[in-house]
Amino acid sequence: MEGNGQGDPDELEDTLTNLQPVQAPSPTGAEAAVEPRRPRRKARWGRRVVWAIVALALVALLLGGALFGISRAYFVGADQEGNIVVYQGVPFDIRDGVGLYRERYVSGIQASQLSPEERAALFDHELVSYDRARARVAVYEAEAKP
Repeated sequence: MEGNGQGDPDELEDTLTNLQPVQAPSPTGAEAAVEPRRPRRKARWGRRVVWAIVALALVALLLGGALFGISRAYFVGADQEGNIVVYQGVPFDIRDGVGLYRERYVSGIQASQLSPEERAALFDHELVSYDRARARVAVYEAEAKP
């Protein structure tokens, strides 16, 4: 049995008995001043609050910009009675009867007084300034007067 490298247990040499136990190195300089790490619960909570504030500020900025843009946008359309109207906002309805626009000026002429080509040109829902929208309607009002 000597060929397999295992011999009599009494003949095996004990090589570890005279070794000194390994000790952890002692901290030096800056390492000695560092306290052990504490759980980072407060840091996570603080980051979440900061990210929430940033997200809310971004949403508020986007909504404010959208409202500002809607307040400066006008388009020409016709109301339920057929009057030509200058609307403030954007030509979209959220659902029946609830739109993202309001009447700003109601003309004295009816949409039925215009030719189909004139209606198509006037009711293109192009977003313009209030003055530009009124000028577009004024052209047709001037033609309609005798």
